[in-house]
Amino acid sequence: MGTGSTIARNNMLDINFLLNKVNKVKKVVNNQWIKEKSVFVIALLSLFSYLVPFTSAPIMVDKNIIIEPLEKIHSVADYIEAFKVGAIYDFQPVRDLSHKVDLVLVDAIGWRQIPLVHNLIILLITTLLVYRIMRVYFGKDVGTFLALLYFVHPATLNVYVEFTARKHILSFMFFLFSYHYFLKNYLASKRDRFFSYMTYFLSILSHPINSLGFVLFVAILRIERKDRLWEIFKKSIPYAIVFIPGVLLSIDQLGAVHRQNTGTSNVIYLFIPENILTGISYHYRNYFVPFFYPRFYARESFFPIVFSILAPIGYLYAYRRNKKITQISLLLAFLVFVTLYGHRSNVLATQFHTTYGLTSFFSFLLLTGIFINYKKWFNALLILLIPISIFYGSIRTDNVRYMDITERIESECKGTQGLILHGLKFNNMEMVREHSKFWQNNSCNVIGKGVSSKYVVINSMLIHMSDDFSRIEKEKMFKRKFVNFEDQNILLASLELQENNKTNLFYSLLEPYKDGVINSYFLSQTYAGRMIMDTCKDDERKECREFMAYVDRVSKLSVLLKWNKSIKID
Repeated sequence: MGTGSTIARNNMLDINFLLNKVNKVKKVVNNQWIKEKSVFVIALLSLFSYLVPFTSAPIMVDKNIIIEPLEKIHSVADYIEAFKVGAIYDFQPVRDLSHKVDLVLVDAIGWRQIPLVHNLIILLITTLLVYRIMRVYFGKDVGTFLALLYFVHPATLNVYVEFTARKHILSFMFFLFSYHYFLKNYLASKRDRFFSYMTYFLSILSHPINSLGFVLFVAILRIERKDRLWEIFKKSIPYAIVFIPGVLLSIDQLGAVHRQNTGTSNVIYLFIPENILTGISYHYRNYFVPFFYPRFYARESFFPIVFSILAPIGYLYAYRRNKKITQISLLLAFLVFVTLYGHRSNVLATQFHTTYGLTSFFSFLLLTGIFINYKKWFNALLILLIPISIFYGSIRTDNVRYMDITERIESECKGTQGLILHGLKFNNMEMVREHSKFWQNNSCNVIGKGVSSKYVVINSMLIHMSDDFSRIEKEKMFKRKFVNFEDQNILLASLELQENNKTNLFYSLLEPYKDGVINSYFLSQTYAGRMIMDTCKDDERKECREFMAYVDRVSKLSVLLKWNKSIKID
């Protein structure tokens, strides 16, 4: 009896031991299963952010200079010729090829959202690359969290939902490919070297924003890997070889393209530390404060001051926790900022769009990986970002609603100006009247000296708001707000025509004046321009004939032309 009891007891212990082992395995499997399923569910929920863009008309910037010229191109020869005459805004052939593929597919299938599908495919590939790189630095769990953060972040939505952001998302994707192949064995393999060099070149030919990325690779080889200088030189020289022609072709070094484009001028921004600090700080704000995404950012803001205090503290803390990754993050952000502010970038005017922030976003993900002590429930926190992304996706039903909401987020003169412009463009006069009063009452000056169309349209709008402003008020606005405004006489001519019809003053205002510039956008797209052209079309007076001849020259040449004489208004 005793022996039998002992055997039975031992068998029970063995069974319990096995059951405990099985339960532990099940627990591990279930935890892994739950983790993977939670990642899938969160990613799937974030895709609802794109539902409204999928079902609404596309909203995009620069369609006329990026997409429309490609509709007329049917061969490589056509493309080269279009670039020579300025019809193609920048030499970014990878970007243009991808857009051309979209155009062909849209024509063949008849679905206008093909470009958005294209962008989302690139987003999925990019997210996978983010995961693979982050896994090298932080392991699987943190790598998964950071990749998922990139996928669901509202800033990501604001980039990938824009068809014309293709150049930025392609450049970033190819840069990550180059980085991925670099990290595999630090260019020890011929195959990895080839793919790293090639994808780096494709990144530059998509957009030159990541053109200095190879400097990061050189720094890693020297500082982290301790490679000999000759070995580093041999590995990095191909990057330099593709860097030089790629950048020269892409960044408009000679100004040949920009001089050809209607309404575009070569504005060389002054080195103003305050503006640069403001612009850089908004890169950080877009990522670390993922709530407010205005179309243009306010110049008057406390955030640059907060950034100036917190950024050094944050980097010092990160440096103490992980010296190597902090250096990589800081160097990568620095290289992007040097590239942005080293050429004629609209970021210098703090007209920042989140499209410019993808690579700096990646450098901030590296910082985040340093800051966090990963817990299993961290992925669930990302659900909090999804409603924000859904909101920004939901407002893209039409241009008026999108512009109205995004430009109210930081309501100031620049945002108000934009609302007036879009109210005029989409014939929403209630929007025009509401915001023009704010614009006038706050003594707003026109923002955007490099783009004539903005202040021309505003002046044209003020002329036609006769119920809100008197003739004297309008003339004062022209003279006070636009002391150096070249089209002032033409706008006053439109005002005179509106109130007194064809007077001698009207005709005299049409005469050429010294150093004046009227561009074809002003003549064809504004009330004032169309009014004067309609009036002079059948008028035989010399002033009208000369004016219409000028209109004809502008429409043929599509460049900014200058008048010769001066007319003085008392």
